[in-house]
Amino acid sequence: MALASNQHLELLQRKLASLSTTDLCTAAAIVTAATVWTLKDKIWEGKKEEKQSRYGYRKKIGQGNTRDLVQSIANEDKNLIVLYGSQSGVAEDLAARLAREGSSRFGLKTMAVSLEDYDYDNLNEFPRHAVAIFVMATFGEGEPTDNAQDFYNFITADDVTFRDGSTASTSPSPLSSLHFVSFGLGNSTYEHFNAVSKKIDATLARLGAQRVAPTGRGDDGEKTTEEDFLAWKQPMWTALAKHLGVQEREVVYEPTFAIIERDDLTKTLNKTSSGDSSTGTMAVAAVAGTGAAAAAAAATGANKVFLGEPNLLSLQGQARGPYNAHNPYVAPVTSSRQLFRAQGRNCLHLEIDLAGSGLRYEAGDHVSVFPVNSGREVDRFLRVFGLAGKRDTVVDVKPIERTAKVSFPVPTTYDTIARYRLEIGAPVSRQLLQQLVAYAPSPAARANLTKLAADKDLFHHSVTERRMNIAQVLELASNDKPWADVPFTMLIESLIALQPRHYSISSSPALNKDRLTITTKVETHAIADTGFDFKGVATNYLLALQQAQNLNNVRDSHKDNYASTYAIHGPRNRYQGLRLPVCIRPSTFRLPRDPAVPVIMIGPGTGVAPFRGFVQERIAQKKAGRSVGLTFLFYGCRSKADDYIYEEVWKESEQTLGPNFKMITAFSRAVPGQKTYVQDKLREHAAQVTAQLVNHGAYLYVCGDVAMAKDVNVVLEHIVADKLKLSLPDAVAWVKQLRTTNRYQEDAWS
Repeated sequence: MALASNQHLELLQRKLASLSTTDLCTAAAIVTAATVWTLKDKIWEGKKEEKQSRYGYRKKIGQGNTRDLVQSIANEDKNLIVLYGSQSGVAEDLAARLAREGSSRFGLKTMAVSLEDYDYDNLNEFPRHAVAIFVMATFGEGEPTDNAQDFYNFITADDVTFRDGSTASTSPSPLSSLHFVSFGLGNSTYEHFNAVSKKIDATLARLGAQRVAPTGRGDDGEKTTEEDFLAWKQPMWTALAKHLGVQEREVVYEPTFAIIERDDLTKTLNKTSSGDSSTGTMAVAAVAGTGAAAAAAAATGANKVFLGEPNLLSLQGQARGPYNAHNPYVAPVTSSRQLFRAQGRNCLHLEIDLAGSGLRYEAGDHVSVFPVNSGREVDRFLRVFGLAGKRDTVVDVKPIERTAKVSFPVPTTYDTIARYRLEIGAPVSRQLLQQLVAYAPSPAARANLTKLAADKDLFHHSVTERRMNIAQVLELASNDKPWADVPFTMLIESLIALQPRHYSISSSPALNKDRLTITTKVETHAIADTGFDFKGVATNYLLALQQAQNLNNVRDSHKDNYASTYAIHGPRNRYQGLRLPVCIRPSTFRLPRDPAVPVIMIGPGTGVAPFRGFVQERIAQKKAGRSVGLTFLFYGCRSKADDYIYEEVWKESEQTLGPNFKMITAFSRAVPGQKTYVQDKLREHAAQVTAQLVNHGAYLYVCGDVAMAKDVNVVLEHIVADKLKLSLPDAVAWVKQLRTTNRYQEDAWS
């Protein structure tokens, strides 16, 4: 569109010379208007970012497609539509599995679609012969996922109005034609367990939709989401098949995609270091060549093979905003350092430069980091599936039927798919192992995998609790024999897309609006009796950046050879100078508007991250002459000598805020045999905490793991019961009222 606009503008300018003065004035106005139209994306970029970034971005529908779900169902002659709201990719994976299973087991005409891809103002015209399955994840404090937000807002409105003018108040059952089933994903350690699925399920039923089978609930709090799903879906299929009048048939694998190896395209590797293509020093270019030639090729759009770029503009070296989850900003990492002094543990502080990106954030927001898989796991994955010798082969991935969507741009390579596109490091599902039995490379491998996939308790102990990925499991099951017969399409269909990781921003824009910081502990632990390690994909990626940036300063205690296998310089070396793909994810975790209102913050470990930003904000407000209330921080770690982080910030806070900054520390390993946690310190200061909440309207914030947050909630309920002389049920209600009025906020993770 922009190219066409430029061509029209040039033609218009060439004709100006032949026009009269009056015509010239008119033409000048036209040229101005055309110029504004051509540059509209740049002119209004900031406004578009501000408007759209709250809940993410709708995906654009390609030419010939429609946002009308009912029309799409009719066009494609579908009778089972699986709609998902997914944040981490798990709900999307379950939805895709249901669609494939409905097709292969029952011959249904299925499609799995993201809720953001369609409008729902004619959902009351949903065809009676079809069934909709809603797979809904609950995110944060009972919130819908980004891609489900618009649907959730529409369908749960007080008086939802459909395209034909019908409403819940004028029509008693506007959704009477909709037959549905639902499965929810949540975490029972959160107060709002599966809140979104429950709300959607109840709302659809209230509007007259007819439930075909009982609702299912997955519980990540107990790490049983997979087993909950497997237990729910079998009786669900029985009920659904009866409703649609279909019979189960022999299951045969039917690929959703076709893999086409491209002999006409290639890529060139320039191994500038050890020659191991898994290392972060690999320089990659298309057939046009390396160095200046590759840069020129990128600038002119000559590159045709995607090697990790998220979209066409990035492939062509012309990335531009607005930046978001579909188009991350490749931000410079200006500095990074280790925060822990303890041996064998890594905690990182990274500073990210947003200047010129148009990205804005507030204290309490999250930054989304787009990681890559480690070279070690990429090598293992390709080796296990017999693709090590074809890693650089260029492939197209083509949908076999129209409604299927390839989740990444093509053409690309096997290596790129494993490195940038799939969660190859995620724990493997038992259902996938059941499917892979048929492709075992030996009778022994078949027997090993059959036993593991059939016994849910053995699987939970051996795989789920150990967080073993697909390549690790298969490598052990086959004693290193490659599983070369597994269709690559099955892997693309069965492994979820590599997801961004969300981190609480540990800075305030009041200090520097173009700079944000990330604070994170690096996830790593040995997997017992296997010789493998579990390594967090994103935190070890960040460790790789930190080590590369501090090459001459990395202490021996923090060196990690695993981190060196990451391709930190990105596709075609475009992350040189150390850059990180990011976008901003707004949060509801917010300071009170009035800085004079007291705040109580509870954040052990890296849970203190957003509170560093909160404290910086309060310091800036104080320096600006505003009245700042009590800023009360409870912080916990193992010991002051080993992992007490940001000591300099807390000292500045004491100096600037004076008596209005109070910090309580809990060191869990300071005294042998006597562990002290933030919950214990909360009890010790029960009187002051209660007084601030009751008499001064204080806001209370908790950040950290879910178990700690739940314990804090229980302690608070008992404190309130004791200090206010309430019964425990009344104290529970009192604390819930704090949440309702937004004076009790959590940013917790499992």
